[in-house]
Amino acid sequence: MRPVWSFSQPRRRRRPAASGRSPAAASPALRSLAAAAAILLGVGNPAGAAGAAQNRWEALGPTMFEHLTPDRGLPHPVVMSLAQDGDGFLWFGTQRGLARWDGYAMRNFFFDKDDPGSLPGDFIQTVHVDGRGRLWVGTSTAGAAMYDKVHERFVRYPAGPGGLSGVSVSAIASDDKGGVWVGGPAGLDHIDTARGVVTRHPREGGGRANQIRALALDRNGDLWIGSNAGLARRDAAGGRIAPVAVVDGAAAGAWSDAVLALATNTLGQVVFGTLRSGVGLVEAGAAEGRILALDQVKDANSTMVLSLAEVVPGRWWAATYGGGVIEFDDTGRGRRIAHRVAMPTSLANDRVAALWRDSSGLVWVANERGVDTHNPRNRAIETVFDGEGLLEVSVLAFMNDAAGRLWVALGDQGIDLIHPDGGRVAALRPDPARPDSALPKRLVLSMAEAEPGEAWIGTQLGLYRTSAQGRKVARVPMPQGEPHPRVGTILRRGGELWLGTGGGVLRFDPRARTVRAYPAGPAAAGGLSDNRVTAVVADAGGALWIGTQNGLNRLDPATGAVEHIMGAPGNPSGLADSTVYSLAIDARGRLWVGTNTGGISVLEGRAADGAPVFRRVGLADGLPNPSVVAMQPDGAGRVWVSTISGIAAVDIATLRARAYGRAEGLVFQPYFVGAATRTPQADILFGTSGGYTIVHPGQAEKWGYQPPLVVSAARVGARALPAAPLLASGGAGLTVPAEARSFEVEVAALDYSASPRNRYAFWLEGYDKGWVEADASRRVASYSNMKPGGYLLRMRGSNRDGVWSPHELSMRITVEPAWHQTWWCRALLALGLLGALAAGHRWRLRKIQALASARAEFLETMVRDRTAELDEKNKQLETLSYTDRLTGLYNRLRLDQALDTEYSRGLRGNGVFSVVLLDVDHFKSINDTHGHQAGDQVLVAIAELLREGSRDIDVVGRWGGEEFLVVCADTDAAQAVTFAERLRAAIAGYHFPVVRHKTCSFGVATMRAGEPVNALLGRADAALYRAKHRGRNRVESDGPDTEAARRDTVEVD
Repeated sequence: MRPVWSFSQPRRRRRPAASGRSPAAASPALRSLAAAAAILLGVGNPAGAAGAAQNRWEALGPTMFEHLTPDRGLPHPVVMSLAQDGDGFLWFGTQRGLARWDGYAMRNFFFDKDDPGSLPGDFIQTVHVDGRGRLWVGTSTAGAAMYDKVHERFVRYPAGPGGLSGVSVSAIASDDKGGVWVGGPAGLDHIDTARGVVTRHPREGGGRANQIRALALDRNGDLWIGSNAGLARRDAAGGRIAPVAVVDGAAAGAWSDAVLALATNTLGQVVFGTLRSGVGLVEAGAAEGRILALDQVKDANSTMVLSLAEVVPGRWWAATYGGGVIEFDDTGRGRRIAHRVAMPTSLANDRVAALWRDSSGLVWVANERGVDTHNPRNRAIETVFDGEGLLEVSVLAFMNDAAGRLWVALGDQGIDLIHPDGGRVAALRPDPARPDSALPKRLVLSMAEAEPGEAWIGTQLGLYRTSAQGRKVARVPMPQGEPHPRVGTILRRGGELWLGTGGGVLRFDPRARTVRAYPAGPAAAGGLSDNRVTAVVADAGGALWIGTQNGLNRLDPATGAVEHIMGAPGNPSGLADSTVYSLAIDARGRLWVGTNTGGISVLEGRAADGAPVFRRVGLADGLPNPSVVAMQPDGAGRVWVSTISGIAAVDIATLRARAYGRAEGLVFQPYFVGAATRTPQADILFGTSGGYTIVHPGQAEKWGYQPPLVVSAARVGARALPAAPLLASGGAGLTVPAEARSFEVEVAALDYSASPRNRYAFWLEGYDKGWVEADASRRVASYSNMKPGGYLLRMRGSNRDGVWSPHELSMRITVEPAWHQTWWCRALLALGLLGALAAGHRWRLRKIQALASARAEFLETMVRDRTAELDEKNKQLETLSYTDRLTGLYNRLRLDQALDTEYSRGLRGNGVFSVVLLDVDHFKSINDTHGHQAGDQVLVAIAELLREGSRDIDVVGRWGGEEFLVVCADTDAAQAVTFAERLRAAIAGYHFPVVRHKTCSFGVATMRAGEPVNALLGRADAALYRAKHRGRNRVESDGPDTEAARRDTVEVD
């Protein structure tokens, strides 16, 4: 069997770093980008280009993580252990309780001295899931416990006579017979769960060998034991425990260290982590283990390793205390994954306690800031940036030259040139003191190759040309007109340059030193539709297509004839928008036009009258945003596009788009106009503020995970029920008593990669006519006032891409009748009527009338009383369902309804409405400094200020966390800004408890015709982001100055 690792022994001494520096050493941020691009091109890889192409992305930048913190419900930030149970729930053991995560909310469990079914203790050292999917918990002072999900209680296994050897449990492992092994400082025990018997297994000689730190069962059923004395193995056949020797290149038998972590894989290998020696390996069938010399990782062999996980076959992570995560693979290479202060998507904390790979492939990392998640399957998108100052660098343009170098324009910081011949990094840096022989301290906007190895460079202060293989630069003045125009785009055709400027297009012949201008003017006179040129491309017929901020132009270079094509949003076959940001030609020769607000318009041909015919690609086709700023065909039937809020791949045959977001590894947004290129390796780069995104089209795959569906909560009336016994497969079902009148079942599809994108559907057979779909914010099946009888509730969920999982759930529902709906009640009424008839003809009518009158009065009174009671209960339930418990404001569900109502009114032409989104500035510092109680007091005080400052027709609610939302009916943009400013001043002038003064940032947006609600909220969120970015304690809106403000984020002028 081929071993997973091939490591050299003994350890090699590291070479000292070279003292020489390249020109890129002027800035850490620029060095980061340069190094990334060098890896992109295979620089410095002794294995050759093939090896670089395969592995270059792993070293481009830090591994990206999402974070779960106490703000999301964790009972304590220090997480000691984690595991996934048989149903798919994630469990986190902390120093202050146990948490269960379903992708949306935490359910926390604590010790309760009055409840024998509660946790035995709150300091959780380890969690484990046995072969039957049951959760086990090991505590520091109260033994172990197993979670009984049917009864929602913990079955305790304490220390003492007939119990465990000690109160502290540090490791748990399954046997192959339904029991578990339990280890701690006092020794090794076995729990037979079927008989409830605990058996102790002390080691001969006692001492450190009985101080158990880790346990693992291999594929043969042998138990591996990590202790303070080292590594040992219990033979499954004979039950004998024997030490396992470990070699590390020292003298035979000299190695001595504690083993703190153990893991096995399907190849039969055992990997172990140590206190002082790093990581070791025992090959399948080997009699001894060896320490792995991970020479590429500094101090790898003196690191404390607390946990291990195989994240993908052949690639492992080791959790270290203080050193982050060490990654190593089957080639012997390794790297360290660590926290970066200025990078919010890096590992949250370097003191890592535990690792877990879940059923979908996500890797969960427990540390002292909570839990981090990483998806190693996200191979299609990479990010290049560095927390040390790189956020100030804007990547505005790229160029690939004939020598294979990548040119990266870094805003006003110049250009990096990445050479593929030995790792040398060249740089062109600005020098305002030499305006004719150095780049200006202004933005580099465009580049095009001149002759092999040289470039034309367009800047805000004119055109430049390099020489000496990119080492020198000279300014090139225009022979006529403005000598140094702003050059936003450069298209080279033959020996001529077509320059897109702020004054139209210039046709420049560098050899003849001639220039012809095409400024804005009538098309009949050869003028463009607008001077502000954003993009220029040439089609297969030689015509030039010129995008401007007010129209698309077709220019015939031979005749100078110009055609203006203006936006026609109301015409389905016309250009969607006049503001053109990007242009591209696809593999079929069609022109693609990326616009500001209309998505993409693809030129399909001409009508009989010669008018261009476009086919549109918009939000309904899958684009993440209608503002498309750059496009690049991938040569494989797709065009990749960047927008102001994400990227997408558009199939050129179907014109359907697949959006890529945070779950797929995307970090940056928005992107810059025209900042895109395709490398010789067929990778696509998009530039943005802080770095650039690298797309590997060949590795873009659909997310095929089929998540399990679980019931996370169930209620009948106001009473909560255990969920496990209710399911239809052998379950008791759910019974709704007559007095309850309602029930709710909350579900969760356990695709944790992007839980908010999961979809849900419910079908109550016997009541609904079919499946009723819902998004993640409405994942509750809720029914009330149903007729008595039997029903079947069917439930299903999807993964993040909306693909329905085959793992459906069903639950029997029985609605009991009220007493007056029973058969015996009706029978008694009928008998009474017959008795009245038998009383005699003489007084029959009088009796019948009296009986009818009495019965009517009785029923009327009963119905009136019952109706009043039900109305009161329904009002209470409605209030609870729509109210945020902390602040007393409306919750997100009620805000969604208000948004839908006002949106519908706006569609009918009954008015306009606005939304005001506000966020408490520096709220996290309140919790960190004064505690969560102080933070809650601030939220409650702000809620009261919002309530007092709003009108009766306004809907005020808590949007989430420290965010609030006000839905302002019949309010235009100016009124909304005035209202928001009044609220801002009231909050800024209020004396809060504990913290005294606090401020909020506001984002205001007003409804636009035909715009969906989520786009309105997105604009409010973008305005809020600008308020934060511009200093906080301010109001930003998308009012009259919004267009210019928003363009600042996508186009640099």
